[in-house]
Amino acid sequence: MSSPSLAQVREQVVAIRQRVRDARVIGIRADDWLGPEGVEVERVPFRIVFCQSPLHVREELLDLKDNAGLIVLTTATEDDLGADVMVRLAKRQLFDIDT
Repeated sequence: MSSPSLAQVREQVVAIRQRVRDARVIGIRADDWLGPEGVEVERVPFRIVFCQSPLHVREELLDLKDNAGLIVLTTATEDDLGADVMVRLAKRQLFDIDT
């Protein structure tokens, strides 16, 4: 894991949305996030949040807006997040940034 760039995050989201067209919540493994709080991908606004705990991920999911997406960057594992969170993520998994 590492701190991805905005370009890496955008590229990963585009790749995921090619496989899951309506993906609105995307989880990506990362150690940190130093980029902006949001990005637009394919005319859909996505909020970008860095969550160090499963509780923080759950809080961010509660704030999800109907017309927007959410990119969760996290150090948590899929087991840490639990089934209730994983079912909300695209393809029910955390993605790694392709390097």
